[in-house]
Amino acid sequence: MQQTSAGGVRVTEVTRNGAGRNRIIAVRMAFTTSSAVLDRPAPIVAAEKAERDASFGYRRELLIAAVLLLTYVLQCAWFVATQSITFDESIHTAVGQDVWRNHRFDSWMETPPLGHLLLGLPIIPDRYQMEIHNPNGWLWVTALRPGPEQFIRGPRLVNIGLGVLLGVLVWCAVRNLLSAGAASFALALFAFTPQFIAHFSVVTVDGIGVLTVFVVAFQLVRWRRNPSWGNTLLLGVSFGLAVLAKFYAPPFLALAVLVMLLTRVRREAGEGSSPFRWHPETWSWKPALGAIAVAILVVWSGYFFHVGKARLQSGQITISYGQAQDTIDLGSRTALLSGLDISFPLPASEFFVGIHELWEHNQFGHPSFLLGKVYRTVPPHWYFPVAVALKWPTITLLLALAGVVLVVVSSALRWGSRSEPELAIYGGFGAVALLLAMWARIGIGDRHVLTLYPFLLIFAAACWKWACDIGPSGKRRMALAAMVVLALLNAADVLRYAPGYLSYFNPFVAPERSHELLTDSSLDWGQGLVALRDYQRDHPDRLLHVAYFGSVDPKVYGIQFVPLAPDQHVTGTVVVSATMLSGQYLSDPSSYRWLLQFKPVAILDHCLFVYEVPNGAGG
Repeated sequence: MQQTSAGGVRVTEVTRNGAGRNRIIAVRMAFTTSSAVLDRPAPIVAAEKAERDASFGYRRELLIAAVLLLTYVLQCAWFVATQSITFDESIHTAVGQDVWRNHRFDSWMETPPLGHLLLGLPIIPDRYQMEIHNPNGWLWVTALRPGPEQFIRGPRLVNIGLGVLLGVLVWCAVRNLLSAGAASFALALFAFTPQFIAHFSVVTVDGIGVLTVFVVAFQLVRWRRNPSWGNTLLLGVSFGLAVLAKFYAPPFLALAVLVMLLTRVRREAGEGSSPFRWHPETWSWKPALGAIAVAILVVWSGYFFHVGKARLQSGQITISYGQAQDTIDLGSRTALLSGLDISFPLPASEFFVGIHELWEHNQFGHPSFLLGKVYRTVPPHWYFPVAVALKWPTITLLLALAGVVLVVVSSALRWGSRSEPELAIYGGFGAVALLLAMWARIGIGDRHVLTLYPFLLIFAAACWKWACDIGPSGKRRMALAAMVVLALLNAADVLRYAPGYLSYFNPFVAPERSHELLTDSSLDWGQGLVALRDYQRDHPDRLLHVAYFGSVDPKVYGIQFVPLAPDQHVTGTVVVSATMLSGQYLSDPSSYRWLLQFKPVAILDHCLFVYEVPNGAGG
């Protein structure tokens, strides 16, 4: 046996002679410590270890994020499988088909076309058909092919994908701003947000509006860190998409443009210089104007580059689009324009008509219901604060409020100069969302203030950062454990309503009393027909008298029933939507409240109340 060593490899050679010529050689290789390894500098070894640890930590972060997003998607899928087509879904799908098939934008013009373009994609083929009647101007779907579940599944999946994108952006924003742990905490709250599960699972445009506004804020922060022309282009695209998603976007864009103007371009600003400059001659005009120009082009493209006509005459402007036109009275304040008579082409003319229609709707108001009272036109200014307090998870709200306080005293958090202005940007966007809600005159659900929610998640994540910054390790572990417990309690709270997340109310509201506080899209949006179909299947011998709030005929879901008219008193099994009980849209709000003398025998999907009216009580 012979042993040799070379290059850190030990070779063992075993020789066995047989018949003078038989030799078997076995080679074993083993790594040994060489003098070269022993001589490596300690900083290099430490750096390599730190790199390995960072790589492992990043993979762990991605795994946690993936699990949380998967949890969110599974809840959305559960929602989709159990909730019928809601009131606005039939409207938006019909408009989406019309946009793609006929290239028209004159239906439901109060909403810009981005949501219709995206959500209408899966139902472009001719095999997807919807039959609609319009009795008294009330949209009523009488048939869906190939069936209600198959018809709505594709558009709903598109919206779920947009919800996942919002979750990813929230995670990235918090990770870049605070820490990886804070990002996971924010995503844990996001994954169990009933409003995001519901409104990114139904085919409506509220979720898309939330996403695009947050994209503007997120890209604005990226642009501020690196004001390159590439980031300027992306910011302009985000501006345009936000306007194409919702008409409430311009105030957010005004804030973004102001931040752009006041932000120093880093290649022009020296180290230690102020991040903002207040002299107009030194503002960043070129990037701001460039982003606006890109946004205008994006908006025009969203209307397929349509060009209409506008005529200004006698203090009125008449806008023509397709075969229709709309006249806007500019009012007495435009006396200087009263003598003009000019005509000019108007790109994306439907956009301007839509803004006018929304302004008129907001001025006229909309029937709303709050705390047991019906408001015929304009709800009280405190409608949305009350709706938020009742509808949004209490733990998230308290964490966000605590996070705002912590940010105000951010010197104690040692976050540095970069985080504070960026937190101010996100906070500014949240403040704009809140102010718009306070100004709004249409109170039909907390979904209209949902743009505020992602920014609340950012400030809620500040609590995790605070817990990490507590001095002694024992206190730090206890604080972080408390944050984990709060996230778990939030999930448990939200799961009380699963899969009917649309009807969620906080733990202080008894589910059987929620219809006394809010209705419409905050509780009952017509989503209970699947549950009603299952109930009828379990009780085939009962004749159902139904007063249903929605836009789809229950017969589309195979439900056999007798319609129950307002003030019609019957006996037997009566099923009434919560919105009908509140009387929000009825000429006499008390038309169905005679049923309140009876205790419901069942509440289906949190929104359909089932009563057994005894003989002689129907009247």
